[in-house]
Amino acid sequence: MTYTYWQISKLQAQLTTKARDAGHKSLSLEHPVIAQAWPGFLARLLTQPNTNGNVRASCGSVDNASNRDREADMIARLFVVVFTAVSIASWWSTPTSAQTAQDQVRNANTDRPGFDYANFDIFPAPPFLSAEANCMERCRRDLSAPCLAWTFVKPGIQGPNARCWLKNRIPAARANNCCVSGVDPKPNEPDTNRPGSDYLSFDLVGNDQLVQCVGQCSSRPKCVAWTFVRAGVQGPRARCWLKNALPAAQFSGCCISGISQRVNP
Repeated sequence: MTYTYWQISKLQAQLTTKARDAGHKSLSLEHPVIAQAWPGFLARLLTQPNTNGNVRASCGSVDNASNRDREADMIARLFVVVFTAVSIASWWSTPTSAQTAQDQVRNANTDRPGFDYANFDIFPAPPFLSAEANCMERCRRDLSAPCLAWTFVKPGIQGPNARCWLKNRIPAARANNCCVSGVDPKPNEPDTNRPGSDYLSFDLVGNDQLVQCVGQCSSRPKCVAWTFVRAGVQGPRARCWLKNALPAAQFSGCCISGISQRVNP
């Protein structure tokens, strides 16, 4: 093979870095940055010196390889082009975070460290609940904090027993096979933004602006959830966003969110 794995990896990294720097979240040859970079990538791949110092030129250059070797080498290089394009596209299009509230209900092999207000050993609750399900249920029933997220730590990690951590904010998710985590939607979610699924937004004036936003959602059958954006974030006034679906939640000091009382998460 006249093209080393290291060289292939280096060219692939250069192409993906250009796309990432341009802010593209999905990869396609139709993207301007890729359309511009791809011809150069292809030309370099097909004209790169091989390990013996020979060069594959596009203008009829002659080398010492036989026709059979040249054809085999060209096929191998074209295969690398196709494989690289497919592998980059597959990697780039893989979701990196939850997109809906349902995606956040339970995440295997996930930790959400931080914002803990209670933790305790957790056991199964016969006849129906496993230890993990019992941890999830403890968060769901606790409205006082309120519990917005939970992490179940498997037995043997923090002691012989499983352990449940309840959280009054929604920490960022981190991959870790120690744990299972989830987010529990609540009518009142401090320091929480739920971006997306908006069908109506408006500025708020007067007193009790948060109450106004909640009341507007409660009075509209179409409203599933709301986000209250504090004054000074999107303008001088506070702003209310009403949503016709329940988007994923994330920690943010800009906002307070919640679900409609009509919703059973």
